[in-house]
Amino acid sequence: MPKLKINKETISKSFNSLILFLAEETFLTFIILTFIIFFISGIFFYFNAYLPSQEIPEVEVKMISIDEDLYRSFVSVHLARKEKFYSISKQEVFDPFYSY
Repeated sequence: MPKLKINKETISKSFNSLILFLAEETFLTFIILTFIIFFISGIFFYFNAYLPSQEIPEVEVKMISIDEDLYRSFVSVHLARKEKFYSISKQEVFDPFYSY
């Protein structure tokens, strides 16, 4: 099997000729890059939107249990805050921006 000789000059020449070809053929370059973008976005859509929508997730049914003492303490705190909130709206407060 023959050895493949790769040196900096041949890579530089081939890269420069590729750049020159792409610059000369702008419409062809535009079409090729557009197809590449569509291909990549199609792959992204397929794996992130289409495949997950095909899988049906399993639903786990669990009974919810609530601690009665914790619930009662929460309700009492909530009612106290609600009462305090509505009692503040009945108070008259001095308005520093209103000129008498």
